Amino acid sequence: MHSIEELSGSIGTDENRGVSEAGREEIVSLLAQLPPASRKVLAMFYHENMRSMEIADCLGLTETEICKIHAQTIASIHSLLAKKGKTLVSCA
Repeated sequence: MHSIEELSGSIGTDENRGVSEAGREEIVSLLAQLPPASRKVLAMFYHENMRSMEIADCLGLTETEICKIHAQTIASIHSLLAKKGKTLVSCA
């Protein structure tokens, strides 16, 4: 399983990605609040650049289940940010 630090390393802090250090810390905090399975799917999508079918094969799930986990995870992130009065754009 990927650590929060490994996942956050994918975020970057350079101008090309537009993520400030404070924004990166906010995202790391959000990732820590997610269930391990959600973090794993995000890591495989964004850190390992895997497609949903590849992730499904690795985890023994269907591609539909992976898409559902991914969508729910993104919705959870939006919800957690909304509770703080922020959006994904305001973290950048």
